[in-house]
Amino acid sequence: YVEWRPHGEGQQYASLGEPQDVFDRRMSDLYHWLDSRNEQCIAVVCHAGVIEWMTSGEIFANCELRVTTLDSLRPRNLMQARACVQ
Repeated sequence: YVEWRPHGEGQQYASLGEPQDVFDRRMSDLYHWLDSRNEQCIAVVCHAGVIEWMTSGEIFANCELRVTTLDSLRPRNLMQARACVQ
């Protein structure tokens, strides 16, 4: 496990963060779920880690609003869709 949250400056966390492979699976499921939707417009409100993963590192300002298409995203470590994504 490699700590991804800020560390090395005396920070203490109650538990370990989410392992990268688990996060990648969760984000892949989100991506495939969004891709499966019939809506023409979906608002996604999320934390910076989700944006960073979905855009392979693009930086957004706090509370920034952007309009984009699913096709323009560049997910990092996108996994194959599972048979049944809820």
